[in-house]
Amino acid sequence: MKKINNITTESKQEIAQAAAAAAAEATKTIAQAALEASKVVAQATAEAVKVREIKGADDHDLLIELKTRMEDLKIAIKELTDGTARRIDNLELNKLNLKDSYPFLYKAGVEKMLDDHENRIRINTGRITQIMTWGSAALILLGVVEFILSRLWR
Repeated sequence: MKKINNITTESKQEIAQAAAAAAAEATKTIAQAALEASKVVAQATAEAVKVREIKGADDHDLLIELKTRMEDLKIAIKELTDGTARRIDNLELNKLNLKDSYPFLYKAGVEKMLDDHENRIRINTGRITQIMTWGSAALILLGVVEFILSRLWR
């Protein structure tokens, strides 16, 4: 994945929409796989019932037919499962993890806010130092004036 330092709100929305679309696609794929599997099971059951209802068929033939249908069913379910697992793995690979999203979604905003706070603190520290300096000078001057006035009017 490419790392992008500055990401806009539109990009965030696009990422969120892509993740939602991927989740919807995964849900749809799983639902389709489940539907296909249920159809295969229903079809195999229907054929097994047909074989059982055939007159003159003995238990051995029925068991062989059922075994064949079950093996076909196992293969069909395995194919569906493998395809679904591959799709889910692909979706998980392409999704945006929380730990990966910080540089894309939040880093620029957080760094901008921290820089702004540091600038404000620096400005306020300078102002406080200036006020303390002028206040101290005023107190010293007031003390000197008081001393002079107390010596003159004695």
